[in-house]
Amino acid sequence: MAGRLIIAGGNISHAEKEIFTAFVQCGNVYMQAASEKTGGLFVLVPSASENPEKSFAYFKDALVRCGAEPESIVCAEISVRKPGWERGAWSKEQIKRAEQACGFWISGGDQNAVMQALQDEHGGDSPFLEVMRARNVGGAVIGGTSAGAAVMSNPMIGGGTSFGALALPEALKPAETEISDALYVRRGLGFFPRGIVDQHFDVRARSARLLRALSLDPQRRTWGFGVAEDTAMVWDPDSAVVSVLGSAGVYVFDTRDARWQKVMNRYGVSDVVLHYLSRGDSLDLARLKCNFGSKKRLERGAEYYHLPQPAASGVLSPYTDLASFIKNMLIDNAWDALFNEDQAFNAEWRHAKSFLIGFNDLGERLEWEVRCKRSQGQTWGYFDAGGTGSGVVSFENVRMDIIPC
Repeated sequence: MAGRLIIAGGNISHAEKEIFTAFVQCGNVYMQAASEKTGGLFVLVPSASENPEKSFAYFKDALVRCGAEPESIVCAEISVRKPGWERGAWSKEQIKRAEQACGFWISGGDQNAVMQALQDEHGGDSPFLEVMRARNVGGAVIGGTSAGAAVMSNPMIGGGTSFGALALPEALKPAETEISDALYVRRGLGFFPRGIVDQHFDVRARSARLLRALSLDPQRRTWGFGVAEDTAMVWDPDSAVVSVLGSAGVYVFDTRDARWQKVMNRYGVSDVVLHYLSRGDSLDLARLKCNFGSKKRLERGAEYYHLPQPAASGVLSPYTDLASFIKNMLIDNAWDALFNEDQAFNAEWRHAKSFLIGFNDLGERLEWEVRCKRSQGQTWGYFDAGGTGSGVVSFENVRMDIIPC
């Protein structure tokens, strides 16, 4: 039985106990099933962090509150940012810790620093990383947040913004900050094999950068996973199922039928299919089917809003994060209120609009229209009727177009 992955979108706060309890439980299950009964360590890999000791103090405190024994929680002294730890992934002491691990957690920070710490200059695995891979294949859990989530896929996104992904040439090396504009795609650790993962997804509006990264994948995978903050995506490799923990959700992009265009050195894409999974939902990647459990469908004809020509343009617009925009402006908005500019050739779909505006290095203003589209027969929203009060609405089969203006 291979180990699970717990891939968190960063800024874990309200869902801290839920996410770390799941991590501890996965590690304990592995130890119960393992033939060797020694070890059972939860190992923090702080390589992304500017302050590894601070990251470890937080990690240890969180795991103790979630039921782990304090003596079972250790820090791997591996970091290119801390003197004396630069070659930790080749250290016998650190490798021994990895060999006793039932779980590894990769901290947030800079994902490029993780790759530098865990691989050699030729991109080969360090001995510590080799043990991580072997333990995960054998059942140990691997988790990570923020940068620790980004490294889970291969290739991974090392930096960039949605504007930069659509308007600028790809970067060839890391920038000073992850939110520098140009998209940087590079080798990742590849623990998650089914697509590319991105994080801080809502707060940093990363849909276009994830879609563009998918288009550059040499393995031509077509699935992208954007994890919102305070949320975790759980991957079970034995069942090929993705499930969700936390307070927000996971965006799942299906680009099998997507069509890219380039207009005046600007990229656009159409016919992307988007699903949004929240706590309790899952996606079976073997059958390519979403499961919303006992949640109720939003009823056709009983939409809460009637907002004619629904559009959001920026920070002064309501519902500017993608999930809220789609829920309120599209799915829970009356059908006759939606835009129908495609009516002549595709009457089945109507849409709400948003916009991306930015300036290139020459000071030229560049614009895109983002259309999120709904079909009466294919697009559905789901809500928890159990009275949890979360207000999060999941959905399936929304289509997205990003059109250069």
